Amino acid sequence: MLRSRQKTVEPETHPAGRDYSGLVAVKADYAEKQVEILRNGALAAKGKNRLLAFLRMEQAVQEEKPRNTQAREEKMTSSVDNKGAAVFTFADGGKIRDCGGEVLFSADRESLALAYARKKWGLSLIVDKGRILFDRERMERARETPLPPLRAKTRDRER
Repeated sequence: MLRSRQKTVEPETHPAGRDYSGLVAVKADYAEKQVEILRNGALAAKGKNRLLAFLRMEQAVQEEKPRNTQAREEKMTSSVDNKGAAVFTFADGGKIRDCGGEVLFSADRESLALAYARKKWGLSLIVDKGRILFDRERMERARETPLPPLRAKTRDRER
């Protein structure tokens, strides 16, 4: 954007005026914890996956705080059920259950479950009533679609 040199202008800010530096610190902190879990040779693969699931949910809860101005304090307990699913139970009775191929959630926890699923699978999600599934077909289509060739920018072509 062009501006006058004589006129002083205030620095641009985020439209909502929020400071996201805390969010960057949370992401960096949890990235270090994730690397620490993955490098731990004493843990079995299932143990690592469960610890990563717990870590993912903690990170999703921490990241939701600056985004949501009406965020309530999340008191959460984490456990693993008999089938190996990670279960996150909240103080107000809400639950999120990670069953491996799908994430089940209670109605009041949809946004948090969606944030958790995005951390786990990225944007390839199918959201249904009370559950989120990994969209395998979308991922396969993305792998099969070739990327367009890169064009070299030269001045000779412009002349």
